[in-house]
Amino acid sequence: MRDDEAVDSFASMFQAGFAAEPERITARRRAERRSSLTPKQRKRGAIRTAQINYRCTPAYKQLASGLARHFHVSIADVMEEALDLLAKAKKFRGEEQ
Repeated sequence: MRDDEAVDSFASMFQAGFAAEPERITARRRAERRSSLTPKQRKRGAIRTAQINYRCTPAYKQLASGLARHFHVSIADVMEEALDLLAKAKKFRGEEQ
């Protein structure tokens, strides 16, 4: 293959442009993002879409972190289970007015 043919074949790969196949590009981005996750993150999926932020005491944070490490889960998992248990114990069925 001559040099000018190699340049022409290389340039032909980009003739359609990146916007020509948005579905393929989107799928590739998703695959690359997923490949960078840990197996635990891949298993969980995108369940959590909302965020809660609040201040707490250092002792509270230490307790939450300790429970998460002990059970090998995230702090969010600990908090979700704690809220579920509290709701069941208090017979809370949803938003009350």
